[in-house]
Amino acid sequence: MAHLNIAPSELIRMNEATTTAPKTVESALLTLNDSYDRLILVSQSEQLDGIQPDEATLVIVCDWLLWQQISSIYPHSIFYEAGMKFRTADDDLGETLFLKANDWVYAVGEEKMRFMGVVLGKMYASEMTRANINYYRIFRTLVPLIENFNVREIIYFDYRNEINFFDYAFRKNLIRTLAEERNLSFIDKSNEDDDNKHTVGPQSSTKQTDSLRSFLRHTYGFTLQTLSRLSSNLQKPKPRVAVLVNSNLLKPLLDGFDRHNVTPIINLLSVPKSFSAIWKSLRNGTILFYSRETSLNITDLDKIQVIEDSIQSFEMPKNLAPAIQFSIDYFKKQILEKGRLVEAGRAV
Repeated sequence: MAHLNIAPSELIRMNEATTTAPKTVESALLTLNDSYDRLILVSQSEQLDGIQPDEATLVIVCDWLLWQQISSIYPHSIFYEAGMKFRTADDDLGETLFLKANDWVYAVGEEKMRFMGVVLGKMYASEMTRANINYYRIFRTLVPLIENFNVREIIYFDYRNEINFFDYAFRKNLIRTLAEERNLSFIDKSNEDDDNKHTVGPQSSTKQTDSLRSFLRHTYGFTLQTLSRLSSNLQKPKPRVAVLVNSNLLKPLLDGFDRHNVTPIINLLSVPKSFSAIWKSLRNGTILFYSRETSLNITDLDKIQVIEDSIQSFEMPKNLAPAIQFSIDYFKKQILEKGRLVEAGRAV
């Protein structure tokens, strides 16, 4: 195979103006060997600089466009989703994935996480669902490639989904564990400085701590809450009904409500931030409540610490499903070790 004298990243830049018909995964699979000694996992062209095309090495590319650009340079390369082509097992994951977010809670024990009557672990169901989606995408693409091509070694630069949810360290450790469980050699070539920071995980949604912004938000909330209570008290008493829906569902409800025989109680933060929506809520006697995180006293913090300790000390049974093991590991590393459980306590 020809030796590359120019870095692949430079070749790609030189050929950017060249247009060819996109290569399909199906056609590319037909040209690959039956087996490879190793897989190289990459997500950026620069990671291939210094890597020579090798018939014993299969390059797994996490970026479809990048794979299109390098496929002529590295004929033994494939887009990572090709692993799905080797799956033969059928299951109901497509219908049950969103129901699995709290499976790990039941494995650890609900009572161990109960705080003021609320199971804190379940408050992270949305985040755990997104984490599980990424876990299954990684597991169900990489493992079939390992097994189908009988590889003995993984050279790791990066392995991610198009929607990257895991941070650098967690992503790398996940692949390392996957390799070790299959007795594969794992060579780490990753570089955190080169890691793409455009993630969608919890690390990308840190809360604003600006004091002026916080003051204005609280002033806005308490002012409208007070006005709505005054407006409601001036009207004839009616049964009160809590309406807990998101903004998209709330808008048509507010538009259609005209002083019926109930008094809606609505979270102010769900009300569309427009003068007409707020004015109509006040005029119709809707009670707007402003919820904010409360401070926790020493007793509360001690209770949360007990919950953290009980989760950290949980020993996973050997027969525990891999996905549940992953969820527990994720919760420990991304929630507990980063001190985030107290956020759920404040929200309660």
